[in-house]
Amino acid sequence: MSMSYAIRFGTNGWRDRMDGGFSEENVLRALHAIAAYSKKTYGKGTVIIGFDARNHSLEYAHLAYDMFTSQGFDAMMTDSPTPTPVLEFSVKDKGAVCGVEITASHNPAVYNGIKFIPGYGAPASKAITDEIERMVPFHAGVPRHAEPKTFSPKAEYLNAIKGKIDLGKVSSLRVVVDPFYGTTIGYLSEALAQDGVKVEQIHSNYDPDFGGMNPEPNEESTAELAKKVLETGADIGIANDGDGDRFVAIDGKGAFYPSNKACLIIAEYLFGTKRKTGRVAKTVAVTAALDRLCEAYGVPVTEVPVGSKYISQELMDGAVLGVESTAGVSFGWWLPDRDGIAAGMLLCEIMANTGKPLDTLWQEAASKYGYGVYEELEFPLQQKLEVNMDFLVKEDSRSEFGGAQITGRSKIDGIKFLLDDGAWVLIRRSGTEPLVRVYIEAATKSRADELIVAVKRILGL
Repeated sequence: MSMSYAIRFGTNGWRDRMDGGFSEENVLRALHAIAAYSKKTYGKGTVIIGFDARNHSLEYAHLAYDMFTSQGFDAMMTDSPTPTPVLEFSVKDKGAVCGVEITASHNPAVYNGIKFIPGYGAPASKAITDEIERMVPFHAGVPRHAEPKTFSPKAEYLNAIKGKIDLGKVSSLRVVVDPFYGTTIGYLSEALAQDGVKVEQIHSNYDPDFGGMNPEPNEESTAELAKKVLETGADIGIANDGDGDRFVAIDGKGAFYPSNKACLIIAEYLFGTKRKTGRVAKTVAVTAALDRLCEAYGVPVTEVPVGSKYISQELMDGAVLGVESTAGVSFGWWLPDRDGIAAGMLLCEIMANTGKPLDTLWQEAASKYGYGVYEELEFPLQQKLEVNMDFLVKEDSRSEFGGAQITGRSKIDGIKFLLDDGAWVLIRRSGTEPLVRVYIEAATKSRADELIVAVKRILGL
């Protein structure tokens, strides 16, 4: 397979099915290229290797360790499944030249992947991954095995993040944490318990099959978390994905908060209560209510394509807050990448310090900044759909969409139409799967439904 299989790094790493392209042969090819790039770029230094709780992740982490040590690097490997943000922290904390995380993040259990993390502690830029792709050989031999030097990153990580977040009043909270059988087991729960929080974990044993679920925290997959919150009378439930960079929240009434909603609560607190200053970076798929909030506080907003590596670049260029619609939030005063553990801790800080439940904080922000109805759809990428989408991106003569006038366009990622009734529509190809994704925001459900019909018609669906 290796000669015909092209290894491609998407929006955040290379991923594929373990019964398909993510074979040992192709993993060796990818690791060879990553180590060769690192040798050419850094020459020598420390490399941190981490892995998630999936099948084969540990053995592929061993291969990564062997590949780097055979190139003369001083490698260190985590002693247990490790969240991506914790590995990123360790890369920076230990002054490593780079890191490698074996993970497929939130993808189904049959997938695995590799994330390459340069020394700045965030996803590699497209320029870096393009060069790595060019260095992938047709075949790579198995490197000489070395017994790995291991370390535990948890204590250093928790100590550092607790120095950035004010947990002084959190002992009043009752919290349920759902690590989805993945890498964040024992992270957020321990951090909160140390400060007197009544905290309970569910799905808290490592399971490479994630209990038969996808390790992606969405409304459907967090139903058990919502049930537990209601049963125990908890104030908040917090879930992370398989490698810990994503998070969602459940309020005390069982309602679901993706980062597209939680970002308003967080931004209102940072800019309104804590009086932080700085720029916000958001992907094109994030709610326009965040723009209105930032405008109210005089905070500049930069819009970037979907993908954490684009947000990371903005954070390294000085942004104080980064937001992705479903994938999480990131903080310029912490790591230049999203961190689902830190985001969960900050929501607890906000609730404790304001003395307000999550649903009240949400209602205040949503009414103040006009959060309406947000819909996300996906369609399998077929040839007809691809042709229609390419035409839509290229043509500029269209003046209306879904019965409203087009007031603006953005083509930084697919095509985004801004409409004169305040609604917007984004149509883009997924960077990780053969899908076209559609995002719609409108004032009402009926208006959003009209725009869904319009999108399907214009794409020929």
